Amino acid sequence: MLDNCLLDLGNTRYKWMMQSELPDGKIHQAVYAKTDIADALLNDLLEQGRFRRLIVASVRCSTFDAAFYDICRKAKVAAPEFVRIGDNPLIPLAYQDISRFGVDRYLDLLGALRRYRPPFIVVDAGTGVTFDAVDKLGAHIGGCIYPGRKLLKSSLIEGADGVYVEQRKGLALLADSTEAGIDGGVQQGFIAAIDGILTAMQSTLGCQVKVILTGGDADWLLPRLDTPVKIDSSILFEGIRQAGNSSA
Repeated sequence: MLDNCLLDLGNTRYKWMMQSELPDGKIHQAVYAKTDIADALLNDLLEQGRFRRLIVASVRCSTFDAAFYDICRKAKVAAPEFVRIGDNPLIPLAYQDISRFGVDRYLDLLGALRRYRPPFIVVDAGTGVTFDAVDKLGAHIGGCIYPGRKLLKSSLIEGADGVYVEQRKGLALLADSTEAGIDGGVQQGFIAAIDGILTAMQSTLGCQVKVILTGGDADWLLPRLDTPVKIDSSILFEGIRQAGNSSA
């Protein structure tokens, strides 16, 4: 029997895995192609074979989602089923307008609730870093967003004329060049910001709660944070599975 393919269409890259491989199976990922993006995406998915259902979480624009749907239809593969939050989310959300809540954040919370007892905080460290708190009853009580590490660096480069940044290793706070100074300042500032936000959130909650870390920068952050965290790279895919089951 064909498996279900779970697909996460992020801002800078896409990730996918087969449902039967949850929770610890291989997560495939790739950067979007510069041309024929939807075709290249489908070809990557089909390298793992055909699938019964294609369940998709997308933060891309509706034009891209429509183009990918059309490519799949022309290739005669399972049509993408795009997860939407809808009017009756599977978890109570704190946002007054839930249409403004990112579907990726929603699916992170669904996946975390499947695997962990609340209360907890979910941190998704990707292009942007999202922080979302869930109370002991399993309801979302709010969260915040901070720029991702690469976004912080690129914004500094773009805002300062004549600054050239090369790839460097390590972290130098007492740097001997502009390039090293930017790397050191951005990296240390990013780490301090993540720790600081988590400390402030725990203080607001009035207790120490489990912190679940996911996203592209999770492995990079883990050894550098003072705050104890639990990495779970597949909670979003668990959330996609949950949402897909509810709509089947």
